[in-house]
Amino acid sequence: MLVKQLLAFARKQPLQPERISVQERSLKTVSLLESVLGGKIKIQHSVDTETKEIVADRSQLEAALLNLAVNARDAMPGGGTLTIECTNVTLDDDYATTRVDVLPGEYVMIAVSDTGIGMPAETQAKVFEPFFTTKGANGTGLGLSQVFGFAKQSGGHVSVYSEVGIGTTFRLYLPPAGAGRPSSPPRRVNRAAQRRSRQGNDSRCRHNDAMREVAALQLHTLGYDVNRRRLAERSLEVLRSPRNVDLLLTDIVMPGQLDGRELALRARELRPELNVLFTSGFTEARSPRRSRRLRGQILANPTHRSRERLRDLLNPVEQH
Repeated sequence: MLVKQLLAFARKQPLQPERISVQERSLKTVSLLESVLGGKIKIQHSVDTETKEIVADRSQLEAALLNLAVNARDAMPGGGTLTIECTNVTLDDDYATTRVDVLPGEYVMIAVSDTGIGMPAETQAKVFEPFFTTKGANGTGLGLSQVFGFAKQSGGHVSVYSEVGIGTTFRLYLPPAGAGRPSSPPRRVNRAAQRRSRQGNDSRCRHNDAMREVAALQLHTLGYDVNRRRLAERSLEVLRSPRNVDLLLTDIVMPGQLDGRELALRARELRPELNVLFTSGFTEARSPRRSRRLRGQILANPTHRSRERLRDLLNPVEQH
């Protein structure tokens, strides 16, 4: 088993790819996990009926999902909720430029989320390294490295998003069956060349630097003048100024004394008609529901959207 896990990380594991229905496979995985995870863990299952088939090694896919589920279980020693989601996504140039060895294109995303203790940034940076573990003698440090190697060897990608005290989401991206792979590496987009003349201003507040840059780039290409602030308090300074602001786009989870909800409440006190759009690094099912009190909408994973899709999602906010 140790040799197989090391081979998987090194992308040298012999694979036997076959066409797989993600919807069917994920249902069978849920049945398996119910007996593995125990009664303290509630399992939620959400699969888009339009999710495409993939071509992958069935046993390695099952091992990857099991490793992610066991990792989630260990992060919830007192119990919690594990959510498995499957859907089609597009990783565009903007997203690919912030990741190493990721090609833009169409993917099938399988996300495994938990409501556990979460991980600080320094742990997230090492989580896929072989033999790295936070479990001491109880962990081998090879479970997540197997997931990483399987994803890469299958032509895909895996990412992690986590907030301490809130939970973690792992996203496994695999190419759909019959998808052609891009022949050239992702190229950086010329912001000035794609900038539109449409009027609009956005006060953008997000604490993940790479994600903030991608979201800002997408908004720039949609014609927004983006004012980026890492802390909620700095965004309030902008809102107290005479500057015109059409939209507040903020993470729900924020560093500092104010989170995204509190920022939105204070922003609405300053500007009662301000449009508010919340973002979340968690998946759709894992994100909080729309807040009636704030009249704000939830947009999960904005950096996984194409600019066209992001524009469609922003339109209802603009018309509020």
